[in-house]
Amino acid sequence: MDVKTIGSSIYLCEGTKGYRNTKGVIAKRIEVCSCDSRIIKLFLEYLRTLNIDEKKLRGRMVLHQGDNEEEAKEYWSRITNIPKDQFIATSWRKSSNWNDKRLKYGTMVVRYGSVKIFDRIMKDIEEIFGNGG
Repeated sequence: MDVKTIGSSIYLCEGTKGYRNTKGVIAKRIEVCSCDSRIIKLFLEYLRTLNIDEKKLRGRMVLHQGDNEEEAKEYWSRITNIPKDQFIATSWRKSSNWNDKRLKYGTMVVRYGSVKIFDRIMKDIEEIFGNGG
């Protein structure tokens, strides 16, 4: 499979399709969230083929209380090649009783703000999978 098909598939399954901002307008922000580093890496490989501005790329981690934030940030920065200073505030969850199933590095959210790139991803999805309407 080619990078475009893989990246579009990931976005179709794991990506934000748009949301209403505080003004009630549908915002087109690219976001993919996964705890699986393979998914994150493959999506970023696709996103980077779309000639993005790397300085606009953001990472956000979702961790549980008690997780090591710096260790997780180091891990995800290495996996994504997103500099640590481009990570935005970590989202913290209350600890659960599922400690034996906890994710060592939490969940990673890759975020990129561009209507043009968002529309391109949606076009790729429609071209490959049709209009799911």
